[in-house]
Amino acid sequence: MTALWCRPFGMAALAAAVLTMAACAREEAGGIPPRPGDPGAKVRIEIHTDADSFARPVSKALADEDAVGDTPWVLVFTGTGDNAVFSEAVEAQYTGTATVAELTETTVPGRILVIANAGSQFDPGSGPVNFDAAGLASVLAGAKVADLNERLRTVPLAAGFGAAVPYVPARAIPMTGMVEAPDGINRYTRIGTAINKLPLRRIAAKVTVSSTAPGFELLAVGAIYVNRNGSYYRSGGPILKPYGFAHYLSGMSGDGSMGGYSPAEDNTTAGSPLYMFESDPWGNTSLIVQGRYEGNTYFYRLAFCDPDQNLLSVERNRYYSFTIRSAAPGYLTLEEVLGGGSDPMPPANIDYGIVVTDLSSHEIVDNGAYYLGVSNSRFEAHTDDPLTVAGGIVAVTVTTDAGLRGVPLMTVGTNVSGAGTMTVSPSGDIPLDPSGTTTVGLKIAMDTGFGTASEGTVTIRTGTLTRTVTVRRLAPFNAAAGTYLWPSAVAAKVESPGDEDRWLTLSLNGVVSVGKEVVRGDAGELYAFFTRNNSYFRYGVVYVSMADRSRTKAYVKQRYYAPN
Repeated sequence: MTALWCRPFGMAALAAAVLTMAACAREEAGGIPPRPGDPGAKVRIEIHTDADSFARPVSKALADEDAVGDTPWVLVFTGTGDNAVFSEAVEAQYTGTATVAELTETTVPGRILVIANAGSQFDPGSGPVNFDAAGLASVLAGAKVADLNERLRTVPLAAGFGAAVPYVPARAIPMTGMVEAPDGINRYTRIGTAINKLPLRRIAAKVTVSSTAPGFELLAVGAIYVNRNGSYYRSGGPILKPYGFAHYLSGMSGDGSMGGYSPAEDNTTAGSPLYMFESDPWGNTSLIVQGRYEGNTYFYRLAFCDPDQNLLSVERNRYYSFTIRSAAPGYLTLEEVLGGGSDPMPPANIDYGIVVTDLSSHEIVDNGAYYLGVSNSRFEAHTDDPLTVAGGIVAVTVTTDAGLRGVPLMTVGTNVSGAGTMTVSPSGDIPLDPSGTTTVGLKIAMDTGFGTASEGTVTIRTGTLTRTVTVRRLAPFNAAAGTYLWPSAVAAKVESPGDEDRWLTLSLNGVVSVGKEVVRGDAGELYAFFTRNNSYFRYGVVYVSMADRSRTKAYVKQRYYAPN
């Protein structure tokens, strides 16, 4: 989650912070093969999927945000990485007790893409095609995973003003998840399990606006320059150029309000969010806000921006929560506020911030009134260096909205079992923002006396909620090419490989690299995979989701061979 306080209109910029929120894991369930090891035969595989909520605590919304349909589509690709080639598409069936897909048995590595809540049609760029086995086979013949960004897109919304917000009312949002099948498709293949389910990512973003501004009443919210459609699956390539833009505005209604879009209730649109497809920063996607300031109605334009005025992408599976902090008289009409054309930051008197929640990476507890989240509950320091706060290594990022519920402080403390010392900064009592979300990165310091036999704990408390993070020091990675094993993991991502892009990747078997991000079909072995180092020390960060639904952040150092 990233708290972004914008200053687009000449008012004081506010602080920024960053947080990530957690994903699900996998589990145990059976495929029932007709004959093992018989390529071309069919194997019946159960599917277990899940999607974390858009926000904690969960509030009502217009779309069915968390629903995962009983009959998802399963697309199989032969090969590894983005070069894996499409081989078949099967619609799973619900038997009354389980969701199953009959897939063709193979003996070569593959990848499995699960698409839940797909529409009845998709658009590869040449017009709508039925979302069925024949349509998918026709469009995806010979396609690689890398091609899905262009070939598998939603049918575009209507262009221009009056476009309908997608997935409302009460329609399920499409979601996708990719599973690696390193040994091919067989009776041991897992697409999630009953306990550890395959995490899915929604293809759209959610946007709400709230106001704490004195003398200001939020009335309604619309949007302009919204992408008309989105990709079902994007493997890391750029967000595609839109098929033109849609505007979530239909003009003024009879009572002078913005008709047809996100009305506010009690100074928030949380009960009627907007949903948007991905767009890059230069798409100029903006919100149009109608509010009443000191008895008069005005209009305002809010850009997606960070504290340095940089425009932000709108990205899938993220929740963009805008908070208006102060306001003054704005534009008198919609025509005036739209007069800036494609300029995302026309002048107006409003000050606001954005909290961006990435819904694919975090561990959260809540009590129904507020939540406390940590980016990881374990921190591994694979280094023999002394770590200092000045060095800037963040062991864990913490976020909470308890301040909004009147909780004044978050308390952070540490403890060490064994030799050496370990501290984090900040620590002690940390004031909470009473009008928004508080996000804090806890930087770690440990001396060389804190060795591999020591263990530290970081305890975070706010109100009635507590989270504990364990800290361990481990040996650095060797200079020779090699691997490091996490024996019971379900997913991993190389967050930062340092200066050299490809030295640190991931592997399912300790032999073949599968890139910087991987999801297993069930809990099992995942490896950090590193190359020989002949230059100088290399550093990186890996996040690993474990079978117990916890998350580990590994800060790693690799030794090097000194030149002769």
